[in-house]
Amino acid sequence: MIRDLIGTPLKIYQTKKQPFNIDTILLANFANPTKDVKKIFDLGSGAGSLCLYMAYKTKANIVGVEIQEDIYQEALKNVEINQLQDRIKMIKEDINNLHNLYKDIDAIITNPPFFKISNKSKVNDIEYKTIARHEVFINLKQLIAISNKLLKTGGKIYMIHRPERVAEIIDECNQNRLKVKKVRFVHPTETSEANHVLIEISKDGSEGLKVLKPLILYTSEHKLTKEMQEIYHDIRHK
Repeated sequence: MIRDLIGTPLKIYQTKKQPFNIDTILLANFANPTKDVKKIFDLGSGAGSLCLYMAYKTKANIVGVEIQEDIYQEALKNVEINQLQDRIKMIKEDINNLHNLYKDIDAIITNPPFFKISNKSKVNDIEYKTIARHEVFINLKQLIAISNKLLKTGGKIYMIHRPERVAEIIDECNQNRLKVKKVRFVHPTETSEANHVLIEISKDGSEGLKVLKPLILYTSEHKLTKEMQEIYHDIRHK
């Protein structure tokens, strides 16, 4: 089916196995590339929703990288539906190979797999969901190392992840000429623990980490907070 891309005038084609994810909305709103950013790579682009958001929010050219053939084909369809072929290029490629093909990228946006995979992992029976949620094709260490190789000096990474992996992210960044500059924890309600974290990373950035005010999704009445209502109305809300 074709539906509205929340917070934009764009459209997106989705199958039942490609449900829309609030992570995407949160990350698209958080990412704030400057006007001089010319090229943004979306690593693990899925059906291209983040690519569409970045095309709506910026004037940059977008490159989406997806390894799964069927999802890649959906992404191509979404670019075509919105007539954005001149702004968005989708490539079917393993992220691990990108540093041999590209360099000096201005910015990277990524909603990577959150969970390490092991014999104890509770993986989903649907292959797409397993790959999207678990580190099957690429793990956090590899993702950060490759992002460092792809970025130009001063380039930025915008990422959403799990709070329990923040220390690991900071450690891996410190080993790769990258500095975590901003974090914003996301809480379902004001009284609940954070279940996501939004992160801005800079290549060869200076020391200093800024913790932004928490983002609360719902009120105690299970309604969207005012900030989330504004984000849903227009993803460019800040």
